[in-house]
Amino acid sequence: MGYLACDGPPPLPIDPSIAQDLFDPQLKKAIAAQVNKNREFDAFVLYQYRTQGFAEIQQEVTDDEQEQEQEQL
Repeated sequence: MGYLACDGPPPLPIDPSIAQDLFDPQLKKAIAAQVNKNREFDAFVLYQYRTQGFAEIQQEVTDDEQEQEQEQL
C-alpha cells in the first residue's frame, strides 16, 4: 500500500499529431495572448467585486442564423 502514496498514475500516451501542434511557436503565441487577455478580464472582474461587491459584465450577443435569414429574404 505504500506505493500508492508515492507513485501517481502512469502518464497518458500523447498522440504524435497533437504533440506536433503543441510545439508550434505560432500556436504558443496565440495561446499566450489569449491567456493574457483572460487574465486582464478576470482581474477587472475581481476588482469590481472588491470595490463594488458585485461585477457588471456586458456582452453583445447576436443570433447569426436570424441575421442570415433576413439577408437572404
